[in-house]
Amino acid sequence: MKIIEIKLSDIDASKRFRPVDPEVVDQLAESIQARGLRQPVEIAKQNKGKPFRLVTGGHRYFGSEKAGMETIPAVLLTGDDLQLRSDELLENLERSELTALERAQHYAELKALFLEGNPEAKHGGDRRSADFQDANLAAWSDTVVTRTQRSRTTVERAARIGARLTKKAAEILRGTDFEDNQSELEALAKLEPQKQVKVVKVITSEKDDAPKTVTQAIKVIDGHTEAAMVDPVEALANKLQDNWNRTIKREPKAARRFLEHLIEEGVLAAGSIKGIK
Repeated sequence: MKIIEIKLSDIDASKRFRPVDPEVVDQLAESIQARGLRQPVEIAKQNKGKPFRLVTGGHRYFGSEKAGMETIPAVLLTGDDLQLRSDELLENLERSELTALERAQHYAELKALFLEGNPEAKHGGDRRSADFQDANLAAWSDTVVTRTQRSRTTVERAARIGARLTKKAAEILRGTDFEDNQSELEALAKLEPQKQVKVVKVITSEKDDAPKTVTQAIKVIDGHTEAAMVDPVEALANKLQDNWNRTIKREPKAARRFLEHLIEEGVLAAGSIKGIK
């Protein structure tokens, strides 16, 4: 692997699948100023605009730029556009800081790139169709499983989520706790596109009584607000209260005996039984 020094100004870093995290860029800039950049970025030649495009190393690129560096160590890659875009996604997936949403989007995009380069593997329909989602993943997932150290089941599950989530719903989820909750993302991905956006707006609301799950949000949207908003503990307490009220009305002797037991156990004070014969 030959490492070369390339001017930052000669590299186009605008075509990135994943946006960089400003906090990570700041941290890297401080490290680069103190110790230099130890790991090179990967670049490729391009025909339009700047001579090179950034393939992997977005945080390293912008960290070096913020640190005031004029050049950056780089490895020049060769290959077609599909290969280079896949390299970017795989390099991102090898790192641990991706959220569940980002991983799902990366896996889905990797599958889309594979099918774009291997149309015979696709049964028909567009990238959002059921055929796309249910196509045989074995041909492309072998490389993904090896590179990311994830099981085939994990890869397939995440790819389905990423393919089914709408762009609008994903944008709203960014920066929220739901972005890293795969089970909730999976529940959301099973909904129709229009309903996904409605549900996301409900669960990401800043209201104190906002639903905490996709299931609760669906009940709110469908008009079952009370059932969706009741806390599990409160729901059980309400059920006990209803049972107690029915017992007093239908079996007052049993209700009195139960209260006497509570008095014996010290839960209730003596003389607490009133109005029950």
